Amino acid sequence: MAARHASAAAAAPLHLNAVRSSQTSPLLKSHDIWQFAGVANETVAVTLERDGAKGSQGDSARLDIRRGGSLIGSVAGSLPLTLSGKLPQTGDYQIEIISHQEGGKAPFKGFYNLSVAPSSDRTVAIELLSNSSH
Repeated sequence: MAARHASAAAAAPLHLNAVRSSQTSPLLKSHDIWQFAGVANETVAVTLERDGAKGSQGDSARLDIRRGGSLIGSVAGSLPLTLSGKLPQTGDYQIEIISHQEGGKAPFKGFYNLSVAPSSDRTVAIELLSNSSH
């Protein structure tokens, strides 16, 4: 997956569409996990951005995409972060957002927007699985 620069908390599924609409999610404490259903060979762009309307601090985070425990792609740095790539299989994928210190920058903590934009015109539902501080 290709990386560019790229926040989250609500328990109900969030519906995002191919026009890259964003959903404000809960407060990132240290580690959030989201899930979405992907289609084999479809290209997706997952973007993490600071929610400018709500509070946050720090700049640095890591965005990982996993399937069945295997890492598919990862990007770390200052927000915003975007991770793009072709999905290898049809099934459930997990998006992990991790407050992460890198390059002397303070770890990001606060509210963010998360979007999943598939290359097709289908609607993608993402669901928050975990919002924790470990």
